[in-house]
Amino acid sequence: MTLRKILPLFAVLITALSIHSCKSVRQEALRPAEKTVEGWTRVRVPATLRLTSPANLSVSATVTMIRDTSITVSAKFLGMEVFVAQATNDSVLVVDKLHKQYIGQNISEFLANIPFNASTVQDILTGHPVILPESMPQGATVTMEIDGNMISRILFVKPDAATVTLTYPSTVATPYGEMAEQTVIAVEPGKGKKEITATIEWQWSKARWNAEVEPREVKLSGKYTRINASDITKSLSPSL
Repeated sequence: MTLRKILPLFAVLITALSIHSCKSVRQEALRPAEKTVEGWTRVRVPATLRLTSPANLSVSATVTMIRDTSITVSAKFLGMEVFVAQATNDSVLVVDKLHKQYIGQNISEFLANIPFNASTVQDILTGHPVILPESMPQGATVTMEIDGNMISRILFVKPDAATVTLTYPSTVATPYGEMAEQTVIAVEPGKGKKEITATIEWQWSKARWNAEVEPREVKLSGKYTRINASDITKSLSPSL
């Protein structure tokens, strides 16, 4: 697999939870969200994004979250920003700066018209229980396992489609409560395609909070080609 194909995969994984979790809910597997992350309005935290399948690669990243508003991920490779992704309550924009490509979509379309918002994704990425929508397309299920006040595992299953598993091996204390120390994402795209496995390793000891964090608005500058996230995952054949 070439670097040209690997780097956009990281961008897909940043939003994989949003793409694939909007399927269906088995209600008895859920519990109400608990208020474990009150008190912060902004956070910027360094992270390492490790792709282990279908190839091995890691990039350094900075994740900035404006509570209930946006999630921005800036990833660097060899000291250069190679992609930046931003999800808000209105839209999703992923910019592959190395290859001048981008994914841009209305949040409602991106999430298959499921009423997820930035707050929901923020909590799931950091390991906090959420209340998932009751109405979902038929045929899919989600199971959420909770250990104390934190999620330990989420399994999303859609027949004849992708299966996504998120696990949280450990947590760490921060000034604003427990946070996942690692978020492991495994995506099984389906027959004939390789599994995608990646880990977000959070560095909460280096996080900046609230007034120390400036929001960032991501915009396209220059000539970029628009691509679809599905086009990237479709390329994951065993021949890669």
